[in-house]
Amino acid sequence: AAAFAARDGRAVQDVDYTELSARLRADGQVLDLPVDAVNAFAPSDEPLEIRVALSATSVGNARKNLREDRPSGDFESVRRAVRGGDLVFEMGGL
Repeated sequence: AAAFAARDGRAVQDVDYTELSARLRADGQVLDLPVDAVNAFAPSDEPLEIRVALSATSVGNARKNLREDRPSGDFESVRRAVRGGDLVFEMGGL
């Protein structure tokens, strides 16, 4: 979305989703969760914690990032570490 916005001189929010979706799908990106993934969780009053990983190059690299780059612990312990300055994420260049 950012690349389309920069190319066209417009806000990211104004990028046409149809165009973006077509490009992402052509690049093999996953845009939707299968229905069975959404329905795999029983109703509960407890929070559902989900970890997400991204990669600009491939789904395989996103999975690798999820395995290797994620901090350990639950959401609250990760949040405390980030707020306390004990956890630093580094972003590589493109």
